[in-house]
Amino acid sequence: IRLVTDEGFDIGRLCKLLPKRSIENLLGGLLPKRIGQAVLRAANVAPMTRAAESLSADEIDALNRVLKDWRMDVLGIEDFERAQVTAGGALLKEFDIGTLESTIVSNLYAVGEVLDVDGDCGGFNLQWAWGSAFIAADAIIRKNNA
Repeated sequence: IRLVTDEGFDIGRLCKLLPKRSIENLLGGLLPKRIGQAVLRAANVAPMTRAAESLSADEIDALNRVLKDWRMDVLGIEDFERAQVTAGGALLKEFDIGTLESTIVSNLYAVGEVLDVDGDCGGFNLQWAWGSAFIAADAIIRKNNA
């Protein structure tokens, strides 16, 4: 069963694939559990403990709409200590992108989140940490062997 059609993701296809799974757990693996529950509430699907096969066509349509175009108001933010996403760091323009050595202070290298590099969530910060560390380490080794 293809979950994504030319029109996009289709919750109805997921219900056919996992008919006995509770609606509450239906979106597991696609969304964190609490976000999945919020999506179900936004689509007015209740109770969440029933089986996926019990979803009506109207409920499936409502879920598809919410999953494709969920709008919400931001009510506030937490403090810095609880932040999941932050930005800032040393300015990338002050470092040689090929070596990650500072253009201001000789023999100073910066990697990973020390630099002001932002990307999408999903492991990109880890890739940047490893990739930038490799670039800097390689440059340091080359410089010391020169």
